[in-house]
Amino acid sequence: MHRLSPLFIWILPMAWMLNACVTGIWTDPANKERDRGKLSGIAEGVTVPDTLDLSDIARLGLNGISGLIDEEAGYEAFTYAKFDCTDPYLEHSRLTIDCSGKFWESFPYLRSITGSEEGIHIEDGFKRAMLSRVAADGLFYSGIPEMTAWHEYHPPGQNYHSYPIGNEPFASVLGNARIMLAMMAYYQQDGDEVWLDRIKRTSDGLRDVAIMRDDYAYIPDGSIGAAFNYPMSGWRNIDEPSGERYGGEGSVLCYYGQVIRAMVRWNELGNDNDALDLARRLVNFCQRSNMWEWQDMDPSPKDIHAADKGVFLGHYHGHLSYLRGLLEYAELTEDWRLKDIARSGYEYARKKGLSRIGCFGEGCAVADMIALAIRLSDYGMGDYWDDVNQYVRNQFVELQFSDPDKLQSISDQSKPSTPDDPSVPGMRSREKVIERGMGMFSSGGSPTHCSPTAGICCVGNASNAIYYAWESILRFQDGSAQVNLMLNRTSSALDVESYLPYEPKVVIRNRSVKTIAVRIPGWVERSTLEYDINGTTVHPAWIGNYVLFTSLQDPDIITICFAERQETATYRVDPNWWHAYYTPYRPTFTEYLCHFRGDTCISVTSSRPDSWTYPLYDRDNLKQSTAPVKVVKPWIPGMTFRW
Repeated sequence: MHRLSPLFIWILPMAWMLNACVTGIWTDPANKERDRGKLSGIAEGVTVPDTLDLSDIARLGLNGISGLIDEEAGYEAFTYAKFDCTDPYLEHSRLTIDCSGKFWESFPYLRSITGSEEGIHIEDGFKRAMLSRVAADGLFYSGIPEMTAWHEYHPPGQNYHSYPIGNEPFASVLGNARIMLAMMAYYQQDGDEVWLDRIKRTSDGLRDVAIMRDDYAYIPDGSIGAAFNYPMSGWRNIDEPSGERYGGEGSVLCYYGQVIRAMVRWNELGNDNDALDLARRLVNFCQRSNMWEWQDMDPSPKDIHAADKGVFLGHYHGHLSYLRGLLEYAELTEDWRLKDIARSGYEYARKKGLSRIGCFGEGCAVADMIALAIRLSDYGMGDYWDDVNQYVRNQFVELQFSDPDKLQSISDQSKPSTPDDPSVPGMRSREKVIERGMGMFSSGGSPTHCSPTAGICCVGNASNAIYYAWESILRFQDGSAQVNLMLNRTSSALDVESYLPYEPKVVIRNRSVKTIAVRIPGWVERSTLEYDINGTTVHPAWIGNYVLFTSLQDPDIITICFAERQETATYRVDPNWWHAYYTPYRPTFTEYLCHFRGDTCISVTSSRPDSWTYPLYDRDNLKQSTAPVKVVKPWIPGMTFRW
């Protein structure tokens, strides 16, 4: 039995703080200063390293989610932004409610990070439009307040994810779950208790349409609109899903997992035991063996019970969505076994794609992997902060469209859009598409290129993940702080200034805390570490992967330096593995040569051309040996959200 060091006493306040931050503290709605944040009060501004800053990514993200909203169509969201044609366009579809809640949730998150009011009138209009879609049963419907032509439009020859409509509004169970999460974010932001009533009604509506059986529940596939949509007139059948690949998208877990996560969050906020009971019943259904069998493709591993290990083949984002819901349920109910299944599933998922840079195909999936890595670390199931750092610094930020010249070049070299415009008035817009597309996230890609198309699903999920990553950089409370990621961030407790990858150095400017624990990335050679406080060399103690600074005062400045690490590595990946959800296929492995500075990928080259057209990792500027600087007036966010 190991003996605890006296240093353990110092970490206790931090451990308590971290647990409180991630397991149950909701914003005090009476504290209005926390709602908006404030400028630092430094009139002249400060000089900081001009390195990766998620507040810049968030500011650009606000433009992207605002750009997907159609003011001319009553603030309904577009579903797609397509740039690889001579006349780029935004397009509506029947999938409005499926994913609108995702980026609705992003608005308060990204405004909290940046303090920006860009597009506030669009957000307000979208909020009104979304709330106009709720019916008496508490559910949000596509086709309310009126059916549009694109709600009825059925693309010629399309069978995947698309059912006939029949001029009847329909409610996406996934969409309603994500709307619940969005409304919970707004409640945290403004404290208006009207949100609580709205969330309760939607939660009850989802419970009412679920089919209860003994100790489990399931939600039928309504065969209307898209997967697992509820027809306003009631279920046309109540057939029980026969396996994971059931329904319009071929993934039961994708849809049920989102409902589970929303119900767990609502139980935390509203103490609604009916919501938690629905989550429990859905988990019981999803943990059945037939939800994890690898049917019609490779056989399941004969020496592993897949449901007990969370290993899977099929819809990648769908399984990750379920693992996120399962993990939140397991944490709330203190079910260690289920948490271990979520961890095992995550560990299996990171073996796919190219995890060193966070390349997991879909933009949605990259966001999911960021969320899982953070929460598994928060919930005591491992230390996955190196994973978070690699995902965020590389594929995640690369998938965000930030270069209008690249998109314009792709458009100029493309053929006219095909097929021709559908004969549906207002379904497409060509108004300032590239300008509006800045800040949107690609639908997915390989290690060298991504798709020049943005879908509402990936834009919403990835915009949420900006906040996940930003919030997790540091946590603080009651005089203690914990820095998990060496990324730039300002706060009322301290500021983190990262010179990576240009220079192996991080500066922490204390504002108000007495104790700071800083996680040292795994790639850093510990023998090369040097620390000083206000220019004086210090020798701090270690706890696990964290180095501990104590007895701090305002305005102490901590500088951490270490040796630079550069390396090249070759990986062999099938760039199209994530497309092969439904049919057997033979992998075609491509070699990718990656050049790293620390955990930042500077360049990627491949052994064969890519089918995508938007190039990634054009990062020659990151090869400099001195970090550029900029002058900013720091924005200090006033609150953090429970996500």
